[in-house]
Amino acid sequence: MSNAKKGKPSNMSGKNHTEEAKEKNRKAHLGKPSSRLGKKCSPESIERIRQSQLARNRKGCKIGPMSEETKAKISATKKANPKPSSMLGKKHTQESIEKNRQSNRGKPNPFKGKKHTPETIEKNRQAHLGKPSGMLGKKHTQESKDKMSKSLKDRTARKVKLSLSEESKCYNK
Repeated sequence: MSNAKKGKPSNMSGKNHTEEAKEKNRKAHLGKPSSRLGKKCSPESIERIRQSQLARNRKGCKIGPMSEETKAKISATKKANPKPSSMLGKKHTQESIEKNRQSNRGKPNPFKGKKHTPETIEKNRQAHLGKPSGMLGKKHTQESKDKMSKSLKDRTARKVKLSLSEESKCYNK
């Protein structure tokens, strides 16, 4: 039985692994499945883990159960002073917009290759039912109509060109 289960402090308490030890440990476990793979926790264990996690703050430090007064104070403080990194109520400058655009350029969309589940599709459908379209009561300008027309013609021309090149591959075999 480990010291942790006996209630004794760990031999590593207050110490850190060296980079070499971390690398050696990583290589030793690389490609091996977790020892918990396929095992399920009992409902009592799940509840104990849940209570343990509830008693920790974001940094992993143990904190006791909070009184309602403490919770109210924390809530009021967060509402009065949002995080400095929060953009709530602020706008990005043109410089920061350009910087973000350049940093994401060439990267695929994070959702690429994924599909919404039928449940998600239905949920989105229900959320948008009865809401008007974003173009309701508006008309496209002649300039935007021309752009859309050109885009569609280009897309169609590319498809035709692609299908012709595939046909020629068939005949050249």
